[in-house]
Amino acid sequence: MNDPPTSVGGISGDPRVVFCRQRLNDPPTPVGGIRHSKCPNSSDRYAVHNTNEVIGRAQSGELCYYDVTCALHEPCEAKWSACHAHQVACTLLAMPACPRCNKRPAKRFCPALRTKICAVCCARERMIELVCPESCPYLINARATALERERESRKKEASAIGAPDLSLNQRALICVQAIEGAILAAARGTGELSLRDVDDTEILATLENALKNLETEETGLIYEHRAPTPRIEQLSKRIRETLDEASKEIPAEGRPRRGDMVKGMSFLRETVRAHIQRAAGDRDASRNYIHYISLFYPWPEEATRPLIV
Repeated sequence: MNDPPTSVGGISGDPRVVFCRQRLNDPPTPVGGIRHSKCPNSSDRYAVHNTNEVIGRAQSGELCYYDVTCALHEPCEAKWSACHAHQVACTLLAMPACPRCNKRPAKRFCPALRTKICAVCCARERMIELVCPESCPYLINARATALERERESRKKEASAIGAPDLSLNQRALICVQAIEGAILAAARGTGELSLRDVDDTEILATLENALKNLETEETGLIYEHRAPTPRIEQLSKRIRETLDEASKEIPAEGRPRRGDMVKGMSFLRETVRAHIQRAAGDRDASRNYIHYISLFYPWPEEATRPLIV
């Protein structure tokens, strides 16, 4: 049998009739914005729904019911009583908007907020604004994707002429983790210094300032290089304080030396610079590096506790 003629939205030339393109063995599916079901007394593959006075009510979002009639029975009087008993509710409910942006449809369930948000807000605020649990499937997938992308990008960049040697020993790696922890605490607003809108260019300037001061200290001179802005100077000092605090907690035999701090900070400077170059021309990627490292540093335990009012 040929398919019944339909137009846009599943409505034929007669505005009172909607053809449901649904096989009898299939479960009910939304067609043209209205939820349909098969006619139990028709041998045809399709059911035709008489929608007198339904179209207008459906467009207004009003809950309505409509009768199901058979496609092949004309006038279908013998089956009318049986078909009439099978009424289906019209559930025209618009998808709610994302509570974070109020623009896009909320499709992803966020375990941090315990509600649905849009995919864009999920990616943009993940682990920076949102305290995502380790079990979140979107966080797990984002980590795997980010690691693979970072690995491939570094391979290409390492093959470039004059690429610096960024290999790290264990003591330098400790410094890297301490510095990234200080940067994220400022970006999240969970530490002594809160810079919730800090971007990658500010972080690069901060690392360059802190690195100059470290290299100057290695020469034995006592001199503090001035930072371009007060924000950068504050973050630079906070990084130095974090490194000193981390060093005190480590036994003497494994404690990072000045050279390890310089090595770790040089590694991060080149990493941030690479992220900035990859995002060149993309205004939405001004915090590319921050988004990347935030995936791998869980929030402090006190931030994950439920608020008791």
